[in-house]
Amino acid sequence: MKYNYRKKWLRESSLEGLPNNLKKLLIDNSSLTKRLAMKSSIRVLSSKMHLTKECIHTSKRYSLVRKVQLQGKLEKPILATSYTPVTSIRGRLIAIKFLKDRSLASLLFKKPKFKKKSIEYKIFSDHVTRLTFFERRSLRIKVEEVFPKKNNYPDLRLIECRGNIVY
Repeated sequence: MKYNYRKKWLRESSLEGLPNNLKKLLIDNSSLTKRLAMKSSIRVLSSKMHLTKECIHTSKRYSLVRKVQLQGKLEKPILATSYTPVTSIRGRLIAIKFLKDRSLASLLFKKPKFKKKSIEYKIFSDHVTRLTFFERRSLRIKVEEVFPKKNNYPDLRLIECRGNIVY
């Protein structure tokens, strides 16, 4: 997702009081797993079909809900939950059912790529939640990531976080 400061500054201004390492990790455009170098540390907590509601204005649909825990060298794990509507699981996206302990980005950022449609941040007392919506044609995937506020996150340069290319 290309960084456009005119559209994103309001959303990112809500990240004002957070530690710099966490703030840079939240605005990063690349794969979280690749950025934290945690390829072998993805633990799948569950992968099931559930009746979920994607937005407030939509009706309930069956979705594949995949919950993973990203640990790596971090003291506290990052929890990531992805919601993929069952009607979207076709073609190349069928592989999402068989990801096991692989990263979701290994599927999303291959060609043809999914685009980040929107990002929302919710700040709580002990953690920050990032909601990301990926889209490609009529296929939509919602990813919800929970970052603990106090953790040993890697120190990233701001220029790396603002990059236009997702590897």
